[in-house]
Amino acid sequence: MEQIQAVIFDMDGVIVNSEPLHLEAEKTILQNHGIEAPWEQWDMFTGVADAKIFQYIVEHFSDGRYSAEQLMAAKYPIFLKLLAEKLEPIPGAIDFIHWCRTRFPKLALTTSSLKRVQELIFQRFALNPFFDVIVTEEWIQHCKPHPEPYLKTMSALQLPARNCLVVEDSLNGIQSAKDAGCYVAGITTTFPVEQLREAGADVVFDHFETLYHQPPFNNNSWA
Repeated sequence: MEQIQAVIFDMDGVIVNSEPLHLEAEKTILQNHGIEAPWEQWDMFTGVADAKIFQYIVEHFSDGRYSAEQLMAAKYPIFLKLLAEKLEPIPGAIDFIHWCRTRFPKLALTTSSLKRVQELIFQRFALNPFFDVIVTEEWIQHCKPHPEPYLKTMSALQLPARNCLVVEDSLNGIQSAKDAGCYVAGITTTFPVEQLREAGADVVFDHFETLYHQPPFNNNSWA
């Protein structure tokens, strides 16, 4: 039996309900710049860093008038305003983080968001004291679904993958964590159960309240 030494949380869609706000900001900025984006395929970008998203849009859907950097810079005033007006935590997430802090040796965050966004969210919900390691977009060269974000997190934690449990909501995030060797719990805030399982999640849940009495959280280990 492997003991859980750290729980690693994603942020968008796991701790806070920010995925719809990302989408709203991205739709606004691309429409303002006259760019027709593949909205029916937008799920493929969930959990992916903005730099990669906008680079893809510039290369495939833009006429070259705007760079990825310009689009990112235009998005953030809109996105930060939406965070200030509409951001809510995922139900049960904050209490579950508090519980994990008392039960497991270490907690970490691995997010594709920029540090300034992470800091704003953590300040809003008073989360800084609960986390030992925080990895944001600035830490990494290869974003999710590449395993680098979780490999960097485990390196900072000084723990092997077999002792790390990841909580993710996106298919890209699950692939990243699984390819890094972690055990993964998938929450159905963004994708349905079937897709999370197909992506490789070891356990899938709808609400944080169910995890208190569910392996591996209730016994601190897995086979």
